[in-house]
Amino acid sequence: MTLPDLKHSHSQIIHSIRNTQNTETYLYQRLKQIMQKNPVDEDEKRKILSHIKELQVTRETQFDILQQLFQKHNGMLNAEKEEIGNSIEMIDVVNDELKFMKEELKDLKYNHMKKKREVEIERYEQLKYAGMLKTVKFIAYVLGFSLIFHLVGKQFLPGSVVRWGTAVTIIIILLRIIYFVYDMYRRDNIYYDKYNFGGNYTQMKEKTQ
Repeated sequence: MTLPDLKHSHSQIIHSIRNTQNTETYLYQRLKQIMQKNPVDEDEKRKILSHIKELQVTRETQFDILQQLFQKHNGMLNAEKEEIGNSIEMIDVVNDELKFMKEELKDLKYNHMKKKREVEIERYEQLKYAGMLKTVKFIAYVLGFSLIFHLVGKQFLPGSVVRWGTAVTIIIILLRIIYFVYDMYRRDNIYYDKYNFGGNYTQMKEKTQ
């Protein structure tokens, strides 16, 4: 039996009890009228008293049914309260699990960004080292060529030409060093193969995403 059915049965039994009480009231009034007559109609008196006793039994039965309905109603309300309490507890558990999952996702995202940054730093250092090595090799080649030019030129070329050759070599080396420093200055501090054109490449990239 559902709660609406229980409420309907409750209304019906209340209506039946009222009808029984109204009938009893009428019979007592009728009995009073009979008792005031002289002589008293004993046969009708006996019938009324018998009917009143039957109504008393009916009324007691109706009150028992009403009490049973009341107990069922309380039981269903308690069951609904318990179900609501369990639902609230389940919602709290789900909320706690969602909160835990959000924290785990946050940690995973942080670890992913951290590893990504470590890879970017490692690549940055590798490319930076390769650039420095390229510059050092270039300087070594120029110095080697200058040394050969100086040794051979002293024997076959005038001294002024040798001095000019040495000066040109020094200038080339200085220009290469200046170019390397300027190139490093213009590069992004995270992405080695990106250049900053009037702004930070990382910030520009974040704005466009």
